[in-house]
Amino acid sequence: MKGTPGFIGERLRQAREARGLTAISLSELLGISRQAVSLYEMGEVTPQPDILYKIADKLNLPISYFITPIDSINDKPIFFRSLSAATKTDRNRGNVRLEWLASFIMPYLRKVVAFPDVNIPPDIRFNIMSSDHNDIEQIALNLRKYWGLGEGPISNVVLLLENNGIIIMRTNLDSVALDAFSTWNSVDNTPYIVLGTDKGSTTRSRFDAAHELGHLILHRSIDRTKVNNPQLFKLIEQQANNFASAFLVPSNSFADDYTTPTLDALLLLKERWRVSVAMLIKLITDLEFISDEHARRLWINYNRRGWKRGEPREEKIPIEKPVLLERACNLIIKERIKTSQDILTDIPLSQSDIEELMNLELGYLKPSIPLITLVDSPTPQSEYDDTFNELEQILKNNPPQN
Repeated sequence: MKGTPGFIGERLRQAREARGLTAISLSELLGISRQAVSLYEMGEVTPQPDILYKIADKLNLPISYFITPIDSINDKPIFFRSLSAATKTDRNRGNVRLEWLASFIMPYLRKVVAFPDVNIPPDIRFNIMSSDHNDIEQIALNLRKYWGLGEGPISNVVLLLENNGIIIMRTNLDSVALDAFSTWNSVDNTPYIVLGTDKGSTTRSRFDAAHELGHLILHRSIDRTKVNNPQLFKLIEQQANNFASAFLVPSNSFADDYTTPTLDALLLLKERWRVSVAMLIKLITDLEFISDEHARRLWINYNRRGWKRGEPREEKIPIEKPVLLERACNLIIKERIKTSQDILTDIPLSQSDIEELMNLELGYLKPSIPLITLVDSPTPQSEYDDTFNELEQILKNNPPQN
């Protein structure tokens, strides 16, 4: 029996990782051998039509996805919070979703919508190995000046970054160690940040956004392979933390607000600066406003109050949601450039994937035609024929590329 013309094995690997599956678990879902999955992914053989339909069904992706060419690959490092073996599956999943955002969503939207230009200073000089905390603080202050922020609190970090050309997506990362990640994509020369929605803390999310901005500013030119070095990884993570702190709370203006080193006083400053009390304790310790012993007592009291599990007054700080991609999609539909069904047809991803990548509410893109639901019972020959007809039409519109 024929295989699938134009099937791209790398797409299967991406789809499997996007769903957090191992090759073994996918083979069990499909009722085929682990070796068969490996052969498909390596492109040595292609699946028969009934297996292809099962793959598309189990991975919740249209058939067109698996024959869509991969034109280019981002060769810039992706900055994750953890390199542990335990988070490898989560990193792979995040990496694929970031690739989908950059290769499917953004080119599609950019055809009809003008996004803000990337507005990041081109002449930032930073040496990872020799620059110190003062250098990082000065770079953060210079960026605030470049963006015309002054030295007061930033009302909305996410909106600020979007307005300066950084593409942001919020999604449930479903990982304890991965709060956020980022990359400066080499394919479209655009910075991307992915923020998690599963931690439930506004101040933490704001710090995550500033932390990833630190990577984009300080570590833009770092070699991709060097990020996997444990010592260097630890260093650049600390540098991004230092940048985030200096960017969110400039020390000079904060010093004017600072009164007494108590948790209750810091809680008031939390509302003004929209950062966590934990970050403020670290800040006043680094600025030597308090001794190490006083800091130790603050941390003990912080834990006794149960703030490590969740600080108070988070509800007083509005959650910052990305709006750029959502507004672009709304504009396309409102101006009748595309319908919801057009978007679902044009982009070779599932409805839920597209909605998530565009920061849309679940169900926003409602299909106007029923979707085929597959069952595990044997597939009649007539459906094999329908598969070939569908593939022939797809290939006619999208010829395979060598």
